[in-house]
Amino acid sequence: NGRRVGEMKMTAKVISYSDAEHGEDIALLMIRKRNFIVPSAKFYLEGEMIVPIGTQLYHVGSLLGQAGSNSMTTGIVSQVGRVLDIGNGDGVVFDQTTVTAFPGSSGGGVWFKNKDGQALYVGMLVRGAGETFNLTVPIRRMHKWAKENNFLWVLDATIDTPSLKNIKSFSVEPSNASFGNSGGSIGVVNKEFPFLIRRG
Repeated sequence: NGRRVGEMKMTAKVISYSDAEHGEDIALLMIRKRNFIVPSAKFYLEGEMIVPIGTQLYHVGSLLGQAGSNSMTTGIVSQVGRVLDIGNGDGVVFDQTTVTAFPGSSGGGVWFKNKDGQALYVGMLVRGAGETFNLTVPIRRMHKWAKENNFLWVLDATIDTPSLKNIKSFSVEPSNASFGNSGGSIGVVNKEFPFLIRRG
C-alpha cells in the first residue's frame, strides 16, 4: 500500500576502524538507540570459515540507494580467496560472488543457509563490477581483525560484552593508521581491476 521501507535513522558512534592503507575495509559502529533490534545475526564461525564454491548465497542491500533499499538478491560463491592488490603491496583476500549488486549494495550482508536452514552471515559486500563479479570481505577476515583488536565479543555471542565505560575507552584510530596528504586524491590501483579504487 505504498509503505516506505528501509528508512531508519539513528545516531551511531565509530568504535574502531581498520586502516585504509593496511586494513580490512572494516569499521565497528555502536548504534545509539535503546532496544534498536533483537539480536538476530548469526555469524558463520565454524572451522576455517570458508564457504565452498557453488554454495547458494543471499545478499541484502540497498541497490541503487534508497530506491532499492532492503532488496534481497541471490547468487553463488564463485571463488574463495581472491587476492587483490588494493594499494598496500601485500594483497588482500576477498571472496567472489555472483549475487546481484549495484551502487548502494556495499556494506550489505551476504548469507547462506546451513543444513538446518539457519541463515548465517558469511561476509560483507564491498567491491564489484556489476551483476556477476562482486567481492566480499569474508567472515574469516572480520574474525581475524576482531581477534587482533579484542572485538571477538561482537561476532561470538558466547563472549561477554565489555561495559559501556570500557567500550567508550577504546582507541578509535588504529595504531597503524596512515592518512596521506590532507585531502587525498582518488586513483586507480590495479589496471587489471580498474573498478577497485582507493583514496591516496
